[in-house]
Amino acid sequence: MNELQETVLDTGPRSFVVLGVAATALILGVVACVSGHRRRSWTGLPTRLAVAAGSLVLLAAGFVVAAVQASRSVVLHQLLYSTRAAEGDADAGRAVILGISVQFAGLVFIGALMLLALTVASLGLMLSWRTEAMRGHRSLAIARLRAVALLLPAWPAAVGLLRYGLRMNEGYTAAAYVEPFKKAAELLQSIDGAYPIIKAARLGLLVLVALAAIATVVVSRRGVLRPVSSARLAASVLVFLAGLFAFASTRRHAADRRPLPILPDVADASYASKVPSLSPCRSTEPAPVLEFANDSVRFDWSHVDPNEFQAHFDGARINYPIDHAGRPMPFLIVVANRATPANRMVPYLQKVSDGTIILVASATSHPVVSKTLGTIARYEACGRTFRLTYRETATPLSRYGSWSDVAAAINRSSEVLEIAPW
Repeated sequence: MNELQETVLDTGPRSFVVLGVAATALILGVVACVSGHRRRSWTGLPTRLAVAAGSLVLLAAGFVVAAVQASRSVVLHQLLYSTRAAEGDADAGRAVILGISVQFAGLVFIGALMLLALTVASLGLMLSWRTEAMRGHRSLAIARLRAVALLLPAWPAAVGLLRYGLRMNEGYTAAAYVEPFKKAAELLQSIDGAYPIIKAARLGLLVLVALAAIATVVVSRRGVLRPVSSARLAASVLVFLAGLFAFASTRRHAADRRPLPILPDVADASYASKVPSLSPCRSTEPAPVLEFANDSVRFDWSHVDPNEFQAHFDGARINYPIDHAGRPMPFLIVVANRATPANRMVPYLQKVSDGTIILVASATSHPVVSKTLGTIARYEACGRTFRLTYRETATPLSRYGSWSDVAAAINRSSEVLEIAPW
């Protein structure tokens, strides 16, 4: 629950507005139930309080649904449609994190509000049933019990929504404390672990609906058949049509109910468009990154010149086994635009020791076809390696015109290419 409290607090003052409205609705609903039971009448003040409680619950639910939809739009825009570079875009990152947190908190709020409304409504109907039974109004008492039975199928949905939101929020928060290269696996495990909750809620809903249908048939056969009023018939038809419309309008969302595959090292469209193409392109693993931008060179996000790079690289190579359970540094990742001149890299790669493996950063496309959003372009960072050597028989790096020429040579070679840094 600590993670849930932090998430709710992060969503800002609107969370407290929703909590205040929900608390007021709970108080009014309980007062309406107690007042109606004591008066043995559900007209006047109890009815007004009950209507006020129901209105406040709907108002709170509207707040939450609006916040969830707005946050979902922000996340979709930043993750799927944004064309800005991801370099240091802290604002976009915070927007995505906050948007995901609001959605999980919204699921919890909606589930809790549904449980609140069901609890108050069931309490009022049960007290009303007892009042009508004591006054000898058998038909009204039976009607109250039928209303309680009609609310039963909503309980599994409310409980499932609440538990699903809590489970997703717990998994999302826990992933923040694991090592970076394990985050994708942790998130995938969290999502898969939450699906049994949805399946259990669906099963409970189907069981209760089946039991309610059987009980209705049995009761109707035992009692005296009476003509149904046109108002009740019209209400039944409207409820059926509303359910049919809801079922038909959610078929596309149901087709996309499985989450997007979590890529081990996701990349954005701008990154994929600038790096050279490699085939086959193998998955990468955590390693130091030397990045050649248009007007600067950075090593692990720090601006460096050739001399500074040598000191930083030696430090990273020495510290890598300490941070990765004794494993040696596998390679140096070089990220560069495909048009970057190879000569520009020579002063930096000359500071690297003989035999160092260089990974040429690239990206592969993994498009996903969805019913609701169409084709979603997704990319995974990958790369191919060559060995840096000081042997005179090796091909000099300066012989290649650009970084894309190096990538093309790697594609043509069936073995690990050897390149000299001059």
